[in-house]
Amino acid sequence: MALRFGVLDQSPVLCVFVICARSSAEAERLATSINLRRVHMARGIDAPVPTLEEARAHRCSEPERTYVEQQRARGSARWH
Repeated sequence: MALRFGVLDQSPVLCVFVICARSSAEAERLATSINLRRVHMARGIDAPVPTLEEARAHRCSEPERTYVEQQRARGSARWH
């Protein structure tokens, strides 16, 4: 199954994911739920942001991992 994002209407949308943590490792751990949410959105799964437990239990396929990395690279910023 290909990962793709479909446009349902022409209304502008802004979505911002912000992760705040004391360390980069903790921020990466917290981001796992957002990463899985990105995969869900690409697959058309309309569900709340997964819990950390749900995200940890999910085994990402290689295409999913690549998709998440591409999405994160689009607008990532790190402030220390």
